[in-house]
Amino acid sequence: MVAKKLKKQLHFTLFTFPPFVHHYPDGWRHPQEMMGGIYNPLEPEIWARVARTLESMKVDAFFVGDGGAIYNSNENSPSTSLHYGSQTIEFFAPQFVSMVATMAPTLGAVSTVNTEELNPWTFSRMAQTMDHLTKGRVGFNIVTGLNPGGLADNLGAEVREHDARYERAEEFMEVCYALWQSWDSDALVRDKERSLFADPKKVREVNYNGKYFQCRGPSQLPRSPQEIPVLFQAGQSPRGRQFAARHAEGVFTISPDLPAMQSYYRDVKDRLVNEGRRESDLAILTGIFPIVGSSEAAAQEKYEQLVELATPEAGLAWCSGYASYNFAQVPFDTKLSELDPKDFAGIQSIFELTMASSSDAASLTPHLRAYPHVDEPTVRDLCVANAQSIVPKVVGTVEQVADQLEQIVDEGGSDGFMFSTVHMPGSIEELGPVLAELQQRKRFRTAYEGPTLRDRLGTRPYPWR
Repeated sequence: MVAKKLKKQLHFTLFTFPPFVHHYPDGWRHPQEMMGGIYNPLEPEIWARVARTLESMKVDAFFVGDGGAIYNSNENSPSTSLHYGSQTIEFFAPQFVSMVATMAPTLGAVSTVNTEELNPWTFSRMAQTMDHLTKGRVGFNIVTGLNPGGLADNLGAEVREHDARYERAEEFMEVCYALWQSWDSDALVRDKERSLFADPKKVREVNYNGKYFQCRGPSQLPRSPQEIPVLFQAGQSPRGRQFAARHAEGVFTISPDLPAMQSYYRDVKDRLVNEGRRESDLAILTGIFPIVGSSEAAAQEKYEQLVELATPEAGLAWCSGYASYNFAQVPFDTKLSELDPKDFAGIQSIFELTMASSSDAASLTPHLRAYPHVDEPTVRDLCVANAQSIVPKVVGTVEQVADQLEQIVDEGGSDGFMFSTVHMPGSIEELGPVLAELQQRKRFRTAYEGPTLRDRLGTRPYPWR
């Protein structure tokens, strides 16, 4: 008798830029959005509700983005971002994540960290502290290029070239690994009889001397529960994918349709194997916008409301910011094919989300693309796509949404999902019945697999770290 093969379990992580932006810059104007006045998102109570809701749903983690500065690339000014509320106010992600982990004592929590903003000594201390105090529930999304212009302006630094930022990030991680493992696991003795607190023979200086960083070490803390905190990466470019294959246990990606999801998934998994790792060592989580209704018509109405609220100007500020390029300097009807991504100091794969989409692609729904198919997308199309959210929409009833999510995973598009919200906190609660449906289908957990974030993801860091 042949044993029946168990289907892959799905992973779910909430993505947001607290206090309000969730990949939908006009979302603050939604009648049910907290930023519209229902709650005060600058106070902790509503975030405690969000965190505990996610915890009760057994979601893997609360994933917090951080742009590092108000987007100011459009016309070299923050005015458009401020006017339209596009990627404007943001909490400092590590501090916010620490609060979330306290409010929901079993939920995983992931903070975005920019290697251009912090040095490895400071980050390694912060990461170990958070890993100890959460008993291993934290992860860190390592980025190099999100809003590099705005961040550099505030740090008084030059904007480093795209691949040079990754070269520097490689050194950044080498220092962190050395510090995190500078104490042997049994170095902390605390033997009163011998007056031996820690064995000096089991604690090493790292004495790192590289092109970008110098660090003597050792760490101030013994090894934390996960030893190496779970690392995430969100790079879409070839260089970013390679960085993920070396260092990450989780990847956040946005692809416009199922074929693009499958292509990205296979590429990164192949790179992983070439780095000497197992495919299961890394979970690829594709971004989705679940829009759930009591009927197909109700879900469609919610989707149309999202589209109606979107303004091209908010999308203009958004894509100018993350590309670190002033799109206002070119006419709105300029074809994207006429622009050179190498001119973008920020995210260079910005066009993939629009130009990769095709009218005959095997999409699951008409919404599962950045926007309806356009033969020659223009800057206006790009801005509209960003305003409506570049994250693909999964629209339907509870059962229909669950079907689509299963299909993406079963057809090799992802290991799970990083979901954004139309409005906060209601959209999270609307997703609850979908997760309950997936639990009934035995595709999603009913209890956490273990105390650490790594336990839930089932991943493993790079073997020789």
